[in-house]
Amino acid sequence: DKLQLVFARSQDLSQPMGTLMQKTMKQIGGRGGGRPEMAMGSAPDMETVNLAITWAKEALAVPL
Repeated sequence: DKLQLVFARSQDLSQPMGTLMQKTMKQIGGRGGGRPEMAMGSAPDMETVNLAITWAKEALAVPL
């Protein structure tokens, strides 16, 4: 099955979700993007979900 993710944030935060999604999907062989406040992406392998979420959480700890 195909993995599909959505990242979203409130207007008062500054992390760009489009950039985060692009970089996260690149780590697992997928594609994605979007606006600063919301982004969507997909990857061919559902089994990469834990890797994607872990990578995104770590990326949020440092400036993109």
